[in-house]
Amino acid sequence: YSVLDALTIIAALGLVALLVRQIVRARDHSSICHLSFAHLSFVICALWALGVVVPWSFWASTTWSSQGRLVFPALPVWSLLLVLGLSGWLPRRWGRWAVAAFALFLLCLSALAPWLWISPAYALPEPLTDAQVAAIPHRLEANFGGAMRLLGYGLGTELSSASGGAGGVEPGGQVEVTLYWEALAPTDRDYTVFVHLLGKHDLLVAQRDTFPGLGLLSTTWLEPGFRWADRYVLQVPSTAYTPDVAQVEVGLYEATSGARLTASSGDDHVRFGQVKVRTQPGDYPNPISVNFGDRMALVGYDLDQRAVRPGETVRLTLYWQGLRRMDVNYTVSVQFVDSDWVKAAQQDTWPVGGTAPTSAWQIHELVKDIYELTIFDVPPGVYDVRLTIYRFDEEGSILPLPTIPEGGRMQATHVVLTRMRVVP
Repeated sequence: YSVLDALTIIAALGLVALLVRQIVRARDHSSICHLSFAHLSFVICALWALGVVVPWSFWASTTWSSQGRLVFPALPVWSLLLVLGLSGWLPRRWGRWAVAAFALFLLCLSALAPWLWISPAYALPEPLTDAQVAAIPHRLEANFGGAMRLLGYGLGTELSSASGGAGGVEPGGQVEVTLYWEALAPTDRDYTVFVHLLGKHDLLVAQRDTFPGLGLLSTTWLEPGFRWADRYVLQVPSTAYTPDVAQVEVGLYEATSGARLTASSGDDHVRFGQVKVRTQPGDYPNPISVNFGDRMALVGYDLDQRAVRPGETVRLTLYWQGLRRMDVNYTVSVQFVDSDWVKAAQQDTWPVGGTAPTSAWQIHELVKDIYELTIFDVPPGVYDVRLTIYRFDEEGSILPLPTIPEGGRMQATHVVLTRMRVVP
């Protein structure tokens, strides 16, 4: 990919150099006219390439889907421009040889890719040797429904283990978990492995769900005695509540019904290890950076309790920073919502109970915004702490202020700060 990226940059610069040379040569009026007609095809190709990629770029910034296929109509003209740019650096004679060499390089790349990269990526896990099994860091021997046995596990070296330690992970970081499995017998349906990171009050911090072998094995055709290792990477959200101490929970479930296999302990899961979720350095509790429309940023938050009963009150404190002067008074909506959209609490208001409207904020001004939410009479369970910023248009419709994400993530109309549990 680095080689292909470099060649693309060279071709783009070659197009610029070629264009500059053509303009310099166009000295008189007749040559300018000749240049315009002679390069009409080039203009058409350039316009078509831009006509595909520009609207696609806008669409891709707000829509989550498999997007590569949408640029296929522009590939032919991009290929022509690529060839023209590469040959533009050289005299015509040598340019033809350079293009032929590049085409040969792409042919070899296409011919070798299935053997060098694609096939190894989909290769089944290597079986564990007796020596590797004996070297498993932490033994468990947990039998799941007579189908698979969890021989043991290993945590990343930077984390604290069940015996304690000073390591841990910060919000936005990753937790690496290696599980050592043994196949016992095939099942009558496919089961999925879940790896959860559970914090205080059994609240989910991060998770990874996949078929065994990281998607390469099916429990319906497991060969008894086959042993292998799977390495799971759990991405801790940047908004994760801290400080916290979490455990790893592992099990198997059938995706259609959600039914879990029972472990030899009698539970439908096993738990192990200890992972400290550390607080990042900052001036506020749970320092984060959530950019809402380049107008306001959430720089921290605090929740006074994360396990409550119906009728009790939860205090949520938000720390805002103004990013620019605003001529609109935005409403802050705080909701506690479960996976079935049952609301445990909700409060919609201007910041600081309406006394600090966003139109009065100064650039870089810091605003401490407190919400008191009383829990409704709702069933026990886990509820997301959901935050939305919006305004009303002239017709009274709600217009959410979208987040501006980092790292290629999609825009969103809300952010989930953390989770809380309603107890009986």
